[in-house]
Amino acid sequence: MKLKKLVLCIIVIVLTMAVIQTPLLYTLANETLEIEHYEMDLWAVEEVGMAKLYSFADESILHSFRNHITKQELTNLSMNLYGKLTENIDNQEALNIFNNQLVNTLWKEGFDATTLATREEVGHALYYVIKTSAPELDYTVLENTNHKDIADLGEEAKKAIGYIVDKGILRGKGNNNLDLRTNCSRQEILVLAKRVYEHVIHETGRASKGYFYKVTGENSQVYILGSIHIADISIYPLHKEIEEAFSIADYLAVEADVTNMNDDIEYMQQKAVFLDGTTIDMVIAPETYKLYAEKLEEYGFTPEVYNILKPWYAAMLVQNLSLEEVSFSAGLGIDMYFLSKGQGNKEILEIEGLPFQVDLFDNFSAEIQEAFLIEALSSSEKTTEGSSAGVDSMKEMLLAWKHGDVEALETILETTDKSEDANDFNNKFWIERNKNMTEKIISYLSDENQKTYMVIVGAGHLVGETGIVKELIELGYTLEMVQ
Repeated sequence: MKLKKLVLCIIVIVLTMAVIQTPLLYTLANETLEIEHYEMDLWAVEEVGMAKLYSFADESILHSFRNHITKQELTNLSMNLYGKLTENIDNQEALNIFNNQLVNTLWKEGFDATTLATREEVGHALYYVIKTSAPELDYTVLENTNHKDIADLGEEAKKAIGYIVDKGILRGKGNNNLDLRTNCSRQEILVLAKRVYEHVIHETGRASKGYFYKVTGENSQVYILGSIHIADISIYPLHKEIEEAFSIADYLAVEADVTNMNDDIEYMQQKAVFLDGTTIDMVIAPETYKLYAEKLEEYGFTPEVYNILKPWYAAMLVQNLSLEEVSFSAGLGIDMYFLSKGQGNKEILEIEGLPFQVDLFDNFSAEIQEAFLIEALSSSEKTTEGSSAGVDSMKEMLLAWKHGDVEALETILETTDKSEDANDFNNKFWIERNKNMTEKIISYLSDENQKTYMVIVGAGHLVGETGIVKELIELGYTLEMVQ
């Protein structure tokens, strides 16, 4: 059965099973939950969480967030931020040169590493990071008269602070005042550095484009984003158009709302395991079982646990464990990113729901389920370079998504297998679901209340001859790919 490419794509693309199988250590949701236990103001939680994920801050300032930062901590963070933006993070010579130039520019009369840094010094340092990492940008700034304390600055500082205020990086603290003379807290500098990082990435054309479409309907506006369900931090930040569409959307529609599924988890747990005394070695080939048992024992699972799992769930587990070893996780997937942002802010709609997706896999034939498991085991095997086929495929898919490369995604998903199993799989997983998703989107477009919808489904559902994009075009809708 020539299901190799198809099965690998499905294991990579599936959303909800990966989210709840194993602890996700590197997710925005988990980072946010973790840092809420420290002293931090609510306004800073989301942006500090992203700053932590971007990995430009030393661990020494990732706690006690209301504490003020020293000039040494400021220069260290500025140097790391410069290194990340210029891809020189491992070039110590380049980092040292930057650090010396920064110190000489900001503190001409002497540098005391132990004294506290003011908001003015932080703003000036971050401006220096922007200008040295992206000198090609336009640094012309109209005279800023909105904040009283800018007028008191010297010419160099006025230009630096004026720029980061103009770009929305540094914001006032009330009464038309930037509070430039006050000392800067850790939470403040992390938020500002995160904004600087994203500003440079956006302005230099490096933000992820994704597969993002604007659809105009009879009554309402719908934005469709093809998701990568399992990802790493490399796909962030997203293109401004994507974030802006989410901000104006009244509804967020996803395949399954994995942030609100207490009953669904119990349903999945019942479906994922054998309850009648059957064990997995009874339904798969001995050679497959041997590889499976060895792999799960590597991760510390006991026979009492891995023997009762059904093959489809075992395949998801193997693939997810392998990807998490290199910091891929469903928690950093596009769905979870927007679900986290949407909680309490958007009405969330489910297009399918977890029970539907569980039943989909549970009802596949024994042959297809074992093919899932075989491919998951094969793709998780380490190569001589220390990677694996699964990880390499994930990197390939993320790169295609980042550049909005539709042809590359179609090539990844392409299969020439015409066997009965392959046709059954293709019909159930792609064609039928694509039609159902298209019908849902049409219902959103027909909303007489003229609401705006942000629809996020797996990227594979958008492309190809039976994809949602082509179906909507054939039905007469106008689609614009936004990049």
